[in-house]
Amino acid sequence: MKITKKIKYSSFLVTLIFIILNLKAFSLEKNLDITPNLGYTHLEGFSFQRTGKIINKFNGLNLGVSALYSFDSQGLITPVLGAGYNYVGVSNKNNLESGTFDTYFSYHSLVANGGFKLNIFKNISIHTLANLGYSFANTVDVTTSSNSQFVKRALDKTSFEIKNHYFYGVTLMGAYKFNDTFSMGSSFIYNRHSMTLDYITPPETIQENSSFNEYSANLIASWSL
Repeated sequence: MKITKKIKYSSFLVTLIFIILNLKAFSLEKNLDITPNLGYTHLEGFSFQRTGKIINKFNGLNLGVSALYSFDSQGLITPVLGAGYNYVGVSNKNNLESGTFDTYFSYHSLVANGGFKLNIFKNISIHTLANLGYSFANTVDVTTSSNSQFVKRALDKTSFEIKNHYFYGVTLMGAYKFNDTFSMGSSFIYNRHSMTLDYITPPETIQENSSFNEYSANLIASWSL
């Protein structure tokens, strides 16, 4: 079932990218923007009961790239369709009675975007986008100062399995256009995530569901093709 969902979402993204490239092929204007991003990410709002003391708030970085196609428009608002890839790597430190716990959480995501480009200023582009994403690879890694072998085994990398990690949200993006090809600016992203965590401590496996909030602030560069 999990593999089937991955294939379906990956197929959707590939189809979306194919549509964007075909739209570009029939356009004489520079309507396709390739935009890499790098920035800061904060995660909070987890509701796990069993692992809540170590999976709570995180801070770290994100990086990714997106392709955004702007449909031809002479007005103030231009429809935009896009897709992209994003990586988030965050960590935290928790001081508990049994020791210090450093938790690293990372995920790789495919994202579909749709929204509008505001044509208010000549040399400044402003995008308002809706995000819909799926994280196809997730990792939780915990290191501890505890000397307890039981605690160390309970927090082994194989003890955490994340499934059904989806998210939706919004992206606000602004960039200054230096010439017809190159722009630089910044973006702010809010996404609401949901996922399932299997906490595996043989012979027992505890499954919990949680939602959480992502806040990301990025620097972006954009090349128009």
